[in-house]
Amino acid sequence: MTRFFFSTVAFRLQSFGILFFLLVQLMISSFCSAKGHNYGSLAADHGISFPAHVIHQDGSVLTVENVRWGTIHAPQRNDYQKFIWKTAAIDLDAIEEVYFLKKLFPPKFIAAHCYIAVTFRKGGFIGTDGFEPEALVISIEALRKPGEPFDFLKGTRNHFGIIHVLSSWEDYITFECGVDKKIINPYKFKIGNNQKKVLAERIILDALKDRSTEYYHLFTNSCIYPHCLKINSVLPSQQQIPLKFFFGKIVNPKPSLPVQAIDAYVKKGVLEPAISEINENNFFVQLRKFFKN
Repeated sequence: MTRFFFSTVAFRLQSFGILFFLLVQLMISSFCSAKGHNYGSLAADHGISFPAHVIHQDGSVLTVENVRWGTIHAPQRNDYQKFIWKTAAIDLDAIEEVYFLKKLFPPKFIAAHCYIAVTFRKGGFIGTDGFEPEALVISIEALRKPGEPFDFLKGTRNHFGIIHVLSSWEDYITFECGVDKKIINPYKFKIGNNQKKVLAERIILDALKDRSTEYYHLFTNSCIYPHCLKINSVLPSQQQIPLKFFFGKIVNPKPSLPVQAIDAYVKKGVLEPAISEINENNFFVQLRKFFKN
């Protein structure tokens, strides 16, 4: 009985969140656009950040500048970190696994940040210093002035710039769990190996595009929506999440909200259910060990 009560409450809260989502879309649809001006170098979620870009390509191997590699001093929260930015080689033919990571924040029934982690065979992701991270993180984040908090309503207007942060797994997860003390739910893709390769390649190449004139948008250019576009592109129609409805005029809440999107992909058999969590006590454990196989 108690379980039924809480399940009913959770369902109603999610339903309320989705209705609110649709209402806000209708209210702002008349003045939202996809383009903006050049923001330059501003703060992303963890601190001052710079966009990664390709400086050389040799077949499947990309030489990428501005990959976040670590911090200049011991990381501390709210000091707008000075990160170490390295040049790294990324071999698209060495892609191995793809993971979805979810970080909840209040209100947890609807709000979360998510990002992608890609692992490679040996030598597939290596810095100029010779270090081989466990994975490459791709996180789409809102750019804002140092000290400016993220605001949901501002995220529906042309206010925040956008950046696809490329980072070593070790650096990103240390900041998430070791510094911010967050809890991360990891999900593994259940799709075929070729689908994983194509998906990861598309996400990485998309992250390396110039976005200096784009704005972050909570519904159509957020931490999750661009990833859903790529995920759908490698799936049969029955496993895809519809992106829009009402004759293409209204964005479907599911691919715009990480909690709903991930739940939908789990139900469709695209992602394995999360069976563990990454936190301040275990973030140093290898990513693959959070899964059964």
